[in-house]
Amino acid sequence: MAARTYQCISGDSHLEVDSKRWIHRVPEKFRDRAPRLIRTATGGDAWLIEGEIAREVPS
Repeated sequence: MAARTYQCISGDSHLEVDSKRWIHRVPEKFRDRAPRLIRTATGGDAWLIEGEIAREVPS
């Protein structure tokens, strides 16, 4: 078997999980303040935290 060669290995990748997958686990009294994934006016996705767009999700 031929040895594998790798050009780049990411040791710090992150996964963007839609807030719909876990928001039900946040206590009800805090849900309106919990971070959530939204669709922006330009058609992209972004995290909304405390009513402000915190960062856009790279596509």
